[in-house]
Amino acid sequence: MPEKKIFLTAHWNYLLLFNYAVPEHFLTPFLPKGCELALWNNQAFISIVGFQFNHTRVFKIKWPFFTHFIEINLRFYVLYKEKRAVCFIREYVPSYLIAGIARILYNEPYKTEKITSFFEQDNETLKLQYGLSVKNHPFTMSVTANNKPYMPEKNTAEFFFKEHDLGVGQTRKGKTLLYNVHHPEWRVFPIEKHSIEIDWVFFFGSAFAFLENKDPHSVFLAEGSPVEVYHHAVV
Repeated sequence: MPEKKIFLTAHWNYLLLFNYAVPEHFLTPFLPKGCELALWNNQAFISIVGFQFNHTRVFKIKWPFFTHFIEINLRFYVLYKEKRAVCFIREYVPSYLIAGIARILYNEPYKTEKITSFFEQDNETLKLQYGLSVKNHPFTMSVTANNKPYMPEKNTAEFFFKEHDLGVGQTRKGKTLLYNVHHPEWRVFPIEKHSIEIDWVFFFGSAFAFLENKDPHSVFLAEGSPVEVYHHAVV
């Protein structure tokens, strides 16, 4: 597996995951070469994930206007040589510069949109919302959680969805691209309430119309930590 040198360091904080079961054949066209789907309880899943990038450095440099931002992505779960990994269908960030760098270096499916957020926390409760601000096209995901995070066991859904240290993509020529992501295991917050409103077709394409008004299988909020993203390798 590739290690190479560190490309990016950051703190990923308050990772909000809305998880949806989908047919396996639906994800087959998105699979990079050499990968197979990773299943939870014999089902394939996609996740909408919103999270905070903080204290970001690229090539060890703290770039102006690039250190604190929010990303929202749509991802699914794969195995590469039996190693669990994530693969991205769409990623949204609020900066053309960030999106451009990711597309050039990793061929990641980034788009640029204005991202909104709300965060409120006290000793007992945490309230969080991420959204995409596009006129007449709703996209908001929010939770209220108990502010007492815990570490889930390795055989749980929480662990399956949140813990991966390999990213997989494809080059423009269709070759498989791998990169390591290192971080400690994340605690999760007990969810008390959640809601999501999303125009699936507008943001992700007509193939996702079957998810309109579908309830998520599960919702998790991970605490996050410092992370290291390594340079990619093409295999």
